[in-house]
Amino acid sequence: MSTTYVWKVIEIGTKNAVNNDNEVLNDAIVEVTWKKIGTDINGNFAAYVGTTDLDPTSTTAAAFVALDDVTSSMIVDWLESTISTKEMGIIDDKIAKKIEKQQITRQEFNN
Repeated sequence: MSTTYVWKVIEIGTKNAVNNDNEVLNDAIVEVTWKKIGTDINGNFAAYVGTTDLDPTSTTAAAFVALDDVTSSMIVDWLESTISTKEMGIIDDKIAKKIEKQQITRQEFNN
């Protein structure tokens, strides 16, 4: 079954961080709480919530994006490059299992 995914950034954690060049990156995003939502072709959906640490130490001052200029799309790109392929597969499997459980017909049993 085909599933489409959407990311939602719930919360970010920031701090002043020092990069490998000993430059201070003000309000660097170091933690992201996020939700990944999967929707199947029948409109059934489920979500997985996680928190991921981001390490800004390898970010140069020239490549650093000021907090006011950061977009959700940028954060999702950072998440997708930080979360391993194996971990992403585990997350997607958990979402798929939640969607699958929604398709179970439940009824009271009075015997």
